[in-house]
Amino acid sequence: LWMAVGPSEPAPQTGQRIQRFTRAQRIIHWASAIAFLLLAFTGLVLLFGKLLIPLLGHALFSWLAIASKYVHNVAGPVFVLCTLAMFF
Repeated sequence: LWMAVGPSEPAPQTGQRIQRFTRAQRIIHWASAIAFLLLAFTGLVLLFGKLLIPLLGHALFSWLAIASKYVHNVAGPVFVLCTLAMFF
C-alpha cells in the first residue's frame, strides 16, 4: 500500500498528552524494579560471599553479609507483592 499511495501525512499536533500508565502503576513498577535489583545484589553477596572475604576482610564482610540478609528478607516479600499487584 505504501508503494501505491505513498507515505501518510502525520497527524496534526494537538498539544494534549496521553497518560499511558497511572501513578499507581508507575510506583508498583519502580518498587518491583528496585526490589529486584536489591535481591540480585544481596543474593550474590550471600551466595558468593566467601570470595569476598579476602578482599574485604572478616569484619567488613560480616557487616555486609548481615545487612544483605536483612535487606534480602525485606525486599523478597516486597518484590512478590509488587509483582502480584502488576497483574491485578
